Amino acid sequence: MTGNRPSKISRLPINLKMVMKYFLLFLVFFGMSLIAAAQTPVDKIPNFLFYQLNKSPFTNRDIQSGKKTFFVFFDSDCDHCQRAVHDINLHYPEFKRAEICLVTLDNVIKIKDFLNRYGPKLINKRNVIVLRDLRNEFIADFSPRKYPSMLLFSPKGNLLMYQDDPEKMPQILKQL
Repeated sequence: MTGNRPSKISRLPINLKMVMKYFLLFLVFFGMSLIAAAQTPVDKIPNFLFYQLNKSPFTNRDIQSGKKTFFVFFDSDCDHCQRAVHDINLHYPEFKRAEICLVTLDNVIKIKDFLNRYGPKLINKRNVIVLRDLRNEFIADFSPRKYPSMLLFSPKGNLLMYQDDPEKMPQILKQL
């Protein structure tokens, strides 16, 4: 008669069952966060395919040679991303000798609203390319840790600096 017998866990009071369930969920999410924190950004610009707002493709072969390239992976609703783009906007003259690639998963309307609000000096600049990641490849190819992810590459495509804290913008400006 052991077939219909409840297991030891099912005989526990309901509160303890819930605690065990949440503890297991905690362990899973904690483990995932450790993996994400240990993720190391790329050391060279990878092959990629993103799309400009006019829907034309933009790949790693389209990056201007002889210039540093600054990628910013952002989400329009992220307050840290808003602060980062606002800071880039304020310091735009220091970025003039670099190519800025603003990459997002957002739709065109959100992107335009975001730029009008936080980066108006970046709009229609020759060295600023706004890109949509329609194939969800930035995370897999560039290995960012969180939003905003800011990666500065040398003219030869080697990673000079990775930063995901907008408060560290002065360090990026020194590298420019």
